[in-house]
Amino acid sequence: MNNAMLLHRLASLRQVTQAASIHTHVKTIAQLSSKYEKDEAKENWLKEQGDGGSVKYTRNGSNPDLGQVTFHHKEKLNAFTGAMMHDFSLAVREAVKDERTRCVVVRGENGNFCSGGELNFVEKIASEEGSYVMNTVMMSSLKKLANSDKVSIAVLEGSTMGGASEIASACDIRVGFVQGKMGVCPGWGGGRFLVKTLGTARAMEYLSTAAVVGAEELHKVSKHAFVAAKRMVVNYSGKNRNPKEREEEERRIFMSVWGHADHKKSIHDIRENLIRAKKEKSHKK
Repeated sequence: MNNAMLLHRLASLRQVTQAASIHTHVKTIAQLSSKYEKDEAKENWLKEQGDGGSVKYTRNGSNPDLGQVTFHHKEKLNAFTGAMMHDFSLAVREAVKDERTRCVVVRGENGNFCSGGELNFVEKIASEEGSYVMNTVMMSSLKKLANSDKVSIAVLEGSTMGGASEIASACDIRVGFVQGKMGVCPGWGGGRFLVKTLGTARAMEYLSTAAVVGAEELHKVSKHAFVAAKRMVVNYSGKNRNPKEREEEERRIFMSVWGHADHKKSIHDIRENLIRAKKEKSHKK
């Protein structure tokens, strides 16, 4: 067999494998959609998977036009647990329906916005079921926030990374995305807002290289996540699908990387780095 024939056969095999993978995710999504037909079921599932922290909606007493969604999990830099995703969904719903306010401020307590998903929780739900439920709940919440007639402002201070940048992308202020270094891609609905805001080329750069920390570190980017990022950008930059089809494709893309070996390795590496940093800090005392 010559090289040309070998390359052709490999390309064909890759297409078949990709098609089989997409078919599997379509089947899985259909099953999970039937299992979690109501929003309440998905929100309660998340609440059961990870406790700790909370998200609350309040109104500013001195300024009746101002509402505020606040992340409370200061010991973990406001990292999101399942319980917080449950609360966030309820808080956004309340904020959007509040007829007394014109502006919604989204912020974290204790000088930090949000450090993404809490590691223990992320590790626990690294499965197709986990990715489906988290994606649908968070995407729905961010869509409500983005489509509201209220002015939404993300107060970005301190730690702001991972899923936090997706929350910010649904508000008036956007920040860089770092998911590419974690072996995944946006899974809370941030991909659609980034493409809409920055355009196809810059969205691809931010999603695939985590450009917030510099393109010279490209070798650290998960190749699996790079491919997913490209699929994400193509999905939202094309004109051949309706919004629902785009959301379903984003869900398939996210499910293909969530729980992948690259993703699990990045969780392990982050945990090891945190332990190492904690030990170094204790030795200096």
